[in-house]
Amino acid sequence: MKPYRITIHCSDTRNATRFPAAWIRRWHIDRNGWDDIGYHLVIQPCGEVERGRGLNVQGAHVASDNYGNVGICLIGRDRFSHNQFDALRYQLESICQTYDIERWAVYMHNQFASAQRQGKTCPNIPINEFLAWWLENDTHAIDPFIIGPEVIPNKTVI
Repeated sequence: MKPYRITIHCSDTRNATRFPAAWIRRWHIDRNGWDDIGYHLVIQPCGEVERGRGLNVQGAHVASDNYGNVGICLIGRDRFSHNQFDALRYQLESICQTYDIERWAVYMHNQFASAQRQGKTCPNIPINEFLAWWLENDTHAIDPFIIGPEVIPNKTVI
């Protein structure tokens, strides 16, 4: 499978708290009955990028819209760190360049009909603000979604 689009998700876990991809993998396998984690990449609050499925393997992150769709999950609910956004930009640029994906072919999970039917608002960032950050390099567009510097980004939830 050659990716042609990318979808951004959030983990719907406590903001600024580490939630390992291994835990998401167990949840997706044990609770959902999937063969692996649904996402291709998971980005921790500290900016660490954890690998999920291979980028050339179909994901399981948008019901009925997974073919050719790379899933990237930001750990948190509605506030993310500068490190996460920096890592996200790097991954988006790399994936778009590697697979010749148009820069505008990046979506929020909540834009898909299946997510809307399920009442999902993930990743809780309006698409216009995200696109201003991503396409126009307007770093202030995401200011309302940035966690403060007083938060400890490597803490793991138990």
